[in-house]
Amino acid sequence: LAAAAHHQVAVLEIVDRAHGEIEEAEAHLFGQTESASKIVALGFLRTLGAHLVPQLLRQFKEQFPKVNFSFSQNNTTRIEEQLEKGDLDLILTAVPPHKPSLAWKRIADQKLVLIAKRTHSLASKKLVRLRDLSSEPFVTFKPGHVVRTLTDQLCSSAGFAPIISFEGDDSSSIPGFVAAGFGIAIVPRDSNLPPGVVVLPTARPLMRRQIGLAGVEERFM
Repeated sequence: LAAAAHHQVAVLEIVDRAHGEIEEAEAHLFGQTESASKIVALGFLRTLGAHLVPQLLRQFKEQFPKVNFSFSQNNTTRIEEQLEKGDLDLILTAVPPHKPSLAWKRIADQKLVLIAKRTHSLASKKLVRLRDLSSEPFVTFKPGHVVRTLTDQLCSSAGFAPIISFEGDDSSSIPGFVAAGFGIAIVPRDSNLPPGVVVLPTARPLMRRQIGLAGVEERFM
């Protein structure tokens, strides 16, 4: 009995020592993790980079100052591909991903508005209706961009197909070409607009597009 009791005590000492070593290792790793800076690779549409993304990240950083970000701006298809490959941790898009492996959660709405050159005849009107713009040239994105799709849908619902004078990829170039007199455009309300461009008065915002955060389902972060 004495030998058995001695053996039991020895086993308990070994287990207790092992637990202590595990706790010490966890504390060491946890301490390193807490003190280290975390970097999240975030992808987003170019049209979200002017205001929405900086505002969201400012609010986030106030709560989690040790988390830092690296950024990638591109179209929806490209940032979805980067997310799936693991080059990005999270992406902000205007439409839910078409791939079942990606989870998407709506976090904000973004208004779309109509803009024109400040000296355009439409700028003096108290109210502008889409159905009256069938003869106006439009500056817009190339096919495949979300804003281009929405522009086509809005014009179609007003009874016409838009006359396209310029197609671009860069969200900053669209207002620039409007300011240069190439036509009118439908853009997100929080786009960076040059001084020569005005938002035209409409009865209500043309449309709200949903903005959501997407990640790979079941991927550990």
